[in-house]
Amino acid sequence: MKLRHLIVLLGLWVATAAQALTAIEFLRMETDGKEADVCKQLVFDFVSQGYRNVPDWSKLSVAMRKKILEKGYTTMSVEQVALEAALETGMRR
Repeated sequence: MKLRHLIVLLGLWVATAAQALTAIEFLRMETDGKEADVCKQLVFDFVSQGYRNVPDWSKLSVAMRKKILEKGYTTMSVEQVALEAALETGMRR
């Protein structure tokens, strides 16, 4: 039973970790190769919000990195950057 609670808490932590990140923090994670969990959660969130043609997490990660470097985002939330990047790759409602 404790293992189940631990797994649920870990899942909630990953979900809320994506919400608390800024663009510059994501860029640091991306260079360390730790962005996969964040991007996978963002892809899941987009699908659950009813978006179609959602990019795969790896494509989303590349698009987000490009957007951060192109626009110079630092304090913008990672969700906003992800939404902007995903819409540019063809995601729609």
